[in-house]
Amino acid sequence: MEESSNNINEAIAQRAVYVNNLNEQDMEGIHEKILELIREVYGKKAQLSDSLLLLGIDSVGMAELTLEVEKRFGIRVNDDIFDVETLAQLAEYIELRRQTTSSR
Repeated sequence: MEESSNNINEAIAQRAVYVNNLNEQDMEGIHEKILELIREVYGKKAQLSDSLLLLGIDSVGMAELTLEVEKRFGIRVNDDIFDVETLAQLAEYIELRRQTTSSR
């Protein structure tokens, strides 16, 4: 019985590592897509640490960004997006919205 329990615990641990690796890959993909979006829509070469304001994304730009994020990532954006200040935070926001959407 103890061996069976150890096998189950080992399988759970392996699954956790697998899921963590998938999440890291997802985040890398999101990072790349965000930087591409900024380059295509705003014509700027950006870094994840860049502030949206410093990139020139004002309230009108944020409305455009919101539409692009919904279209490219297949998520519905809520008012929480207005709390996002950097591209890195935008990536986290997108991942959180994707997880929320997929768990429904």
